Amino acid sequence: MYDIMIIGGGEAGLSAAICAALMNRTVAVVDRGIEASRDQWARNYLNYPGFPDGISAEALRELGDKQAALYGMERIWDEVAALRSTEDGFVAEGRDGLYRARATILAPGVMDGRPEVENSADFEGYDVHYCLLCDGYEMQGTRVAVIGNTDSAVPKPAL
Repeated sequence: MYDIMIIGGGEAGLSAAICAALMNRTVAVVDRGIEASRDQWARNYLNYPGFPDGISAEALRELGDKQAALYGMERIWDEVAALRSTEDGFVAEGRDGLYRARATILAPGVMDGRPEVENSADFEGYDVHYCLLCDGYEMQGTRVAVIGNTDSAVPKPAL
């Protein structure tokens, strides 16, 4: 039984894990890994403080894991298929087991659908991007095409 179980081990989940561990809580982070998130396509994040030249998603996760582990976080590599509340907290059903905690933080991240454009996967992280915040700065001054299934794919111009 953990004090806090965090489902998702990306930037948000690791930040929560570090904060909870610093408060002397027993913390478990249950995560499928970078290959199950949009982070796998991010070449270089420029929007994280302390990394003026940017940092890859993989390196950021590794540093976050190392930092959280210093304070007692336990990393569980598994995929949570179901979460249910119980009298004393929560039970997460993973493919490899059951995980119990008094409180749960959901930080599952985002997985984008790939565009139906031939060979687009070959260019992910270089010419095909999924996150305006992560990659938009590097696209300044270039011509871009935006593919989306709703009007929200193109942000409204700044005032």
